Amino acid sequence: MHDITVIREKPDFVKAELLRLQDEQAAGRIDTILELDKQRRTLLAQSEAIQQHRNRLNKGIGRLRGDKSLDDAARAQRAGQIVALIAAGDYAAAADVIEGNGSTAPAAPVEFQTLLDALAGMGDTVNGYNAQIREIDAALQDNLLWLPNLPHESTPLRRERRRQQAVADGRRSARVRLRAEAALGSRPGARHHRL
Repeated sequence: MHDITVIREKPDFVKAELLRLQDEQAAGRIDTILELDKQRRTLLAQSEAIQQHRNRLNKGIGRLRGDKSLDDAARAQRAGQIVALIAAGDYAAAADVIEGNGSTAPAAPVEFQTLLDALAGMGDTVNGYNAQIREIDAALQDNLLWLPNLPHESTPLRRERRRQQAVADGRRSARVRLRAEAALGSRPGARHHRL
């Protein structure tokens, strides 16, 4: 199987080598492979970024619960702000707020369970991205498996192979004829006539 990094870094070279084998269908798969790889890498980056922010938020949950300087109303206010930021997709700002570094804009207070549900929703988002990545990975592997091996630089083109095969076949037929003549006991190259 081909290394995706070679295809990613040198797509024109890989296409040219596949066209050298006169396999247009395989050369056409290179564009599909590049597109699938791009989608996979984008989804993977998004999934990892959300997971990183989710980990920060999960660490901050314990600190928010145990913060003695906040009363229940202030804690509910901060939880509401975090939930609003998570709903807006601003995970970095939500992580800053839960760690006490972000701005404390007024927000509707929410119960702590609502904050936990928002974090669980982030986990569902990550799981959705991971499912898409698995599907794209399967399609990518399937396309990679259909690619033939790249020819070595000494490998002749198909036309050259035919010419070389014809020369080799001519040598074989000459050897067979010589063996047959030797078996008949005549000198090589002599023609036998039947009466």
